[in-house]
Amino acid sequence: MKIFIYSHTHWDREWYLSQIQFQTRLVRTIDEIIELIEAADGFAVFVLDGQTCVIQDYLELRPEREADIRRLIGGGKLAIGPWYSMPDDFLADGEALIRNLVRGQADCREYGAPYPNVGYVPDSFGHIEQLPQLLRGVGIDNFAFGRGRPATMAISDGHRLEFFWQAPDGSRVLALHMPEAYGSARYLPGVDQPEALRKRFEAIIATFANSHCPDLALAAHGIDHTWLQRDIAAILRELPRLMPEVSFHHGTLEDALAAWKAELPAGLEVWEGQLRGRLRIDELHGTLSSRIDNKAWNARAAIYIEDLAEPLDAIAGRFGKCSAQPFLRKAWELICQNHAH
Repeated sequence: MKIFIYSHTHWDREWYLSQIQFQTRLVRTIDEIIELIEAADGFAVFVLDGQTCVIQDYLELRPEREADIRRLIGGGKLAIGPWYSMPDDFLADGEALIRNLVRGQADCREYGAPYPNVGYVPDSFGHIEQLPQLLRGVGIDNFAFGRGRPATMAISDGHRLEFFWQAPDGSRVLALHMPEAYGSARYLPGVDQPEALRKRFEAIIATFANSHCPDLALAAHGIDHTWLQRDIAAILRELPRLMPEVSFHHGTLEDALAAWKAELPAGLEVWEGQLRGRLRIDELHGTLSSRIDNKAWNARAAIYIEDLAEPLDAIAGRFGKCSAQPFLRKAWELICQNHAH
């Protein structure tokens, strides 16, 4: 048995607190992550929720830490991307989702990180049918998700966690359903509670019993807006002694997905269409109709840029006029910051 553990925090830029209040918490969170990584006591890597905008938000208030951030990202200690901001893909149009991914690519280049082959969308409330096409368009061949699995899929495939998801154009990604979403290993018992810690990981293993790769499991060490568990390095050192029959790997989601792709059998089920459903995890459909005024303005802004501002800028460029690209880049940045549910 091999368990892949990835440490992370799921970060909403604005929710039950304002954007500024969450940004204040983010500064403390990343400060502590940097402190723990630099303690050099065996903690390998921290996953910044698959979105790069958290780096921008952090450095806005902590510009003096930019060199540290670049060093840790370049050294593989902080994992960023593939998104600029984590979207709810039913609430943004296709072009806007592409711009979100492209900005994520650009940020990875800017900070010296490889663009990860990880289609990580852990908390969106359902998924559009063309998402496999968008992911393949930026070189991503997989999709790791929590919410949105249809109950009918369990009937047809016996609750298997892996399948191919195919877009209308024929593009496919390997989909991995995380049965406890992104919080299965949150708030782990400490080394002073060995029996509780062992039972916790036995429970995580049990959730992957219906995997096509029953000797693999994924443990998501984190949850919404949380500081990194201070004793995680000690826990990681203790786990091999506590469960010698299990191999533990602490790293990134990309490490785990590579292992899955290497071991999956041929002939996986192919699913076509949207991923909408509440199998194991609720989907919270009410968010689709909340704050409609904000959602409408976001849609209008995207339409104005796609159908008016960018075409006019292209025409102006043919006549030697000054480019509006700096303003358009800023406009897309603000739109993408509002892609969450």
